[in-house]
Amino acid sequence: MTIGLILIGTEIYKQILMLYHFNWKYHFYLFPFQLCSVPMYTAALIPVIKNQKLKDSLFSFMAFYGMIGGLSVMIYQKSVLTWEDYSLNWHSIFWHLSLIALGIFSASYLRIGSGSFNRNAKILSYGSIVFVICVILAEIMNFMIVMNKGYNEYTSGGNLFYISMFMYNLDIPILKIVISHCGWYIGLIGYTSVLLLGGLVLSLLYMGFNRLNKAITNKLVL
Repeated sequence: MTIGLILIGTEIYKQILMLYHFNWKYHFYLFPFQLCSVPMYTAALIPVIKNQKLKDSLFSFMAFYGMIGGLSVMIYQKSVLTWEDYSLNWHSIFWHLSLIALGIFSASYLRIGSGSFNRNAKILSYGSIVFVICVILAEIMNFMIVMNKGYNEYTSGGNLFYISMFMYNLDIPILKIVISHCGWYIGLIGYTSVLLLGGLVLSLLYMGFNRLNKAITNKLVL
């Protein structure tokens, strides 16, 4: 998809600009493997993937979890619109609006919301598996970053997906409180569970919008 290549291009711009701002010393917590970064890869890979089930799984991930990432940042902008370089703030706005657009396109492609609850639950499960795999990969990468580069200002524990066992300086509402009081394990389980629950809620919303649209259409026809 073209938007995937556009996102890759803007991410390269961001990475170079961040290197410049940090005196050409790479900060590994900026590595593009966050919940909001994964759709960049999935959108770029989907056109070349032949396996339909895998393709549907990636579309499902964008329809649910990419959408959650885009919406959450646009609602809680304080977490990202903090750069003195305004081009980075505009990059963030463009990026997360793109995630929302990708989510809508993906939901339309998979016809999420139509059909039975079981059909929609099956589609959700595809995206949820991709999400859980990404969470596991992120934590493995967090561990490898710290083991190879140490825990310092340049690694910040990796903190990919904001779930690093080495990172406690979080700015995510509620999760920050949970981890500080209950520890990383509970925080990780809570983080993953809340996002999975968010996927379910979004699935129900898609179904609700689909039924509402049908009801309005039927009334207009009559």
